[in-house]
Amino acid sequence: DVNDDDESTNEFARTILDRFDRQLLGDVELWDSEEVSAWLKSESLDEAASIAKSAKITGRQILKYKDVRELESIFQINSPKDQKKFENAFKRLQRLANVKLD
Repeated sequence: DVNDDDESTNEFARTILDRFDRQLLGDVELWDSEEVSAWLKSESLDEAASIAKSAKITGRQILKYKDVRELESIFQINSPKDQKKFENAFKRLQRLANVKLD
């Protein structure tokens, strides 16, 4: 089935990209507030980045949250556009945190 081939190709590509991103970003668990802030800035969430820095929020703290809405509240992300942006970024971050490097 053609769709199965596309899906497995996409999954393979995602795995490769996740490993690359994980190597680039390092271990999210070990991020300090500066790295959390830089990540949020890279996602064009500048106000959230400032909050992360001033509240000294670490990668380990972020990964403890399962409910993205709680984090949106902490980072004061209120606009639907920014919430969608953050939700996608947070999903990627959670996925990266689970990527194991050899």
